Amino acid sequence: MSKIKRNDPCPCGSGKKYKNCCGFENAANTSVERTNSELQKLHQQFAAAIMDGYAQTLANLKARYHRDDMDNDAETAEIYQTGLTLWILFHIPFGTEIRTIFSDFFNKSIRGVSRRTRELFASWGEQLPSAYEVVQVDANSHQLTLDDCRTRERFRIPYHPEEDFSEGSLLIGTLVPYADQYGFFYTIIKLYRHEPEHITQLLNTYDRQDGGLQEHFPDFLADALNQGKETDDWSNAVHENVAQLFADHMIEKNVQDDVLFKGVAFWQRYAQEAKPSLRKPEPYAAALEYLVQKDWLQDTTITQDQLAREYNCTPGSISANYRKLAAESDES
Repeated sequence: MSKIKRNDPCPCGSGKKYKNCCGFENAANTSVERTNSELQKLHQQFAAAIMDGYAQTLANLKARYHRDDMDNDAETAEIYQTGLTLWILFHIPFGTEIRTIFSDFFNKSIRGVSRRTRELFASWGEQLPSAYEVVQVDANSHQLTLDDCRTRERFRIPYHPEEDFSEGSLLIGTLVPYADQYGFFYTIIKLYRHEPEHITQLLNTYDRQDGGLQEHFPDFLADALNQGKETDDWSNAVHENVAQLFADHMIEKNVQDDVLFKGVAFWQRYAQEAKPSLRKPEPYAAALEYLVQKDWLQDTTITQDQLAREYNCTPGSISANYRKLAAESDES
């Protein structure tokens, strides 16, 4: 079969020339695919450069925004550093010239791509990190519907099937444009224990200040992370150990994040109200997992004997503690 020429009648029968009908659509699709492919390649190259060629520059810039209030919490400090990276790359200049890490990479790496790719990639440097509420998770099409907590703009973006998202949770990240969609740049921070309205108020507070969120993002980020810590206070160290042991086992079994955090929240509420007296965390952590797996996830294969071996406790202790937790679960 000979190749259809641009001025030939379109084979669909419309009566139009191929270039003005299906040929135009095919060209447009090819253009979108090419642009997205080029942007994805630049994204990957920039991510690699961040970890390699710009590592020391980035470390020096992040040191300017050190927070003494995070010195005793390594986990929160690490998350804060991740959020700083998203902001610094695009908005904080370094060296004697007024250039950011992104603009420096852009000037060195943009040759050989299409004009549309160049324009879109240049616009990435203008994007601010923000907080987004997960409105809907479509597991069939692997699409997320997100609301920007600051602007209330709605986005629909693709996600990888192996990623885990929960409706109602919050994400902090930088959305950047592709040819026909948006996607998160580099990495995101997941917030599960924050109220969207509180984060929105916090965003608006800093956005109204001189310089807006572009200047005050580190303060917003620190306050948001510390706000989440306020709900994590434990009055009893053993109670906290129960939550940690339970979480470790659930993570190892690849249980979804929303189920894990629901279980921890349930245990924290139960511990605060019932104030159970215990010397070792294992029997209650095992009972909590049994409750979650059997009652919440409807796993009929899980047994108390199995969990007793995993947690190094007795089936009887699991059974006794499970009955207490189940009674509270039924009432809530």
